[in-house]
Amino acid sequence: MSLDTQVNGMASRIVSCVKEILQTEEPVSRDTDLFLLGLDSITAVDLIVNLESMFGIAFEDDELIVENFSTVEKIMAHVSVKAGGNL
Repeated sequence: MSLDTQVNGMASRIVSCVKEILQTEEPVSRDTDLFLLGLDSITAVDLIVNLESMFGIAFEDDELIVENFSTVEKIMAHVSVKAGGNL
């Protein structure tokens, strides 16, 4: 599987997760501000738990900064680091 395919697959999975948690049909791109779509501290916890389960990773407490989860692109960057490229 090519790197582009992996990246696009990860983006699609994260977008689906975000849309489900935020219960929105609004378009979500890689740079959409998720806080403008309704992400808050409660839904961020749901998102983090789902991401950890989906990708088999665990975020450390010091990584749980809201800015790290403000866009799909930022989430992808952090998930990639945590997964060590094993997506």
